[in-house]
Amino acid sequence: MLFRANYGFSEWNREDSLDNRRPYTATKWCLVLCIPYYSRWLWKGRQGHKSVRDGDYQAALDLWTAMAKKGEAEAQFRIGLLNERGLGMPQSFERAARLYARAADQGHWRALSQLKRMAGMGIARAQYFLGDSHITGFADNRDERKAQVWFERAARQGLAEAQVQLGRTYLPPPSTWGALGRFLTRLFGGWQGPKRDIALAFRWFKTAADQGSAEGLFQLGLLYLLGHYVEQNIQVGCQLMEDAGEKGLGHAQISLAVIYSEGEYLDPDPDRASYWFRKGEEQITKEFEAETLVCLGIAHREGWGTAPNNILAYKWFKLAEHKDHRQFREKFGPLIKDLKKTMTKDEIRTAIGLIEAAHEEELSSL
Repeated sequence: MLFRANYGFSEWNREDSLDNRRPYTATKWCLVLCIPYYSRWLWKGRQGHKSVRDGDYQAALDLWTAMAKKGEAEAQFRIGLLNERGLGMPQSFERAARLYARAADQGHWRALSQLKRMAGMGIARAQYFLGDSHITGFADNRDERKAQVWFERAARQGLAEAQVQLGRTYLPPPSTWGALGRFLTRLFGGWQGPKRDIALAFRWFKTAADQGSAEGLFQLGLLYLLGHYVEQNIQVGCQLMEDAGEKGLGHAQISLAVIYSEGEYLDPDPDRASYWFRKGEEQITKEFEAETLVCLGIAHREGWGTAPNNILAYKWFKLAEHKDHRQFREKFGPLIKDLKKTMTKDEIRTAIGLIEAAHEEELSSL
């Protein structure tokens, strides 16, 4: 029996047909390509498994946290499991959902599966992240209808972030709002859902703002500024946006720099534009998130609250691309291509030096 089994396997490998050899070849190349990625995890991450088996959850957490800060999806997933199960730390479904979402955004299918399971259990934070996955496209595929469903479930549980995102899906496209609209279109160009209802958008923004949500205040301010659903009131709109800016919302701060620079809604005020740009720059460099880094790039390119500077614009665009390559390529790829055409080789080399210095500074802070 053993001889016959071996003979059969050998015959399958010696088959001349390319179709019959393909399963073996595909498996071989899959293993070869996966080795570089998983070797780091198998070498370092497995020590965390041993610590968990020994009941030393803190040692596992310390190891995986260092790896997770460098973007290791498997480490983020494992820390999520510890948070969800309350091993070595207080149980936190919210932290677990956040970590699963970060890992799933890198294509970690088990993290996505855990996120779906938690959303199905009625955990608002997981429902919010799952809805966001259908906007950004890291789940099965993009599906704005599913996004609205999950955002609404989380919003009805009082989660302010979900209320804002749900309101966004009901908004009309912002591309007709002048310079501010062009800025927001670049930043949030993919937010629109299949159903437009400005009254529902206003309702959800107001609900979030009443909870003190900076993003809710900002979106509500936009509606007053533009006169959408409510009577236009530029003073009220700008005050709400400034309230959001004072709470540390980076893109609200840069939006105010746009308003005071362009003079479309208020008389130009270079001092106020510069003030809000500086606050936005300070906040965004502290957070170092891809979407808000793009804000700085656009502001430097357009000269909103600061002198136009293509070198700094290129720096922030490339840092945003590094933080979230897939989303940047889809939403902002043309921006950096157009910018690069206007730059000299010396300017690009200078920008690359600034980018490398920023990377070293970020790594040293981990």
